[in-house]
Amino acid sequence: MDDTTPSNRGTGAGTGTGTGTGQQSRPDRTDRIAEQRESLKTRHATAVSRLLAERTDLRGTYAFADFVEESLRWTA
Repeated sequence: MDDTTPSNRGTGAGTGTGTGTGQQSRPDRTDRIAEQRESLKTRHATAVSRLLAERTDLRGTYAFADFVEESLRWTA
């Protein structure tokens, strides 16, 4: 090999085993994703409920939306 060719041998680069900067540990990333999902579920359920309250003509057109709204009423 030529002396001017960069080598990654022995540095751990490209092996996927390092904990380079910018990488999060698996539990932190999993917790963050779980929090985001819960936040999105709440936001979307609220939006569906608000939409069906404003547009009563939409009731009965999509069963899952009706289910979400009914579930929110029972938990309120």
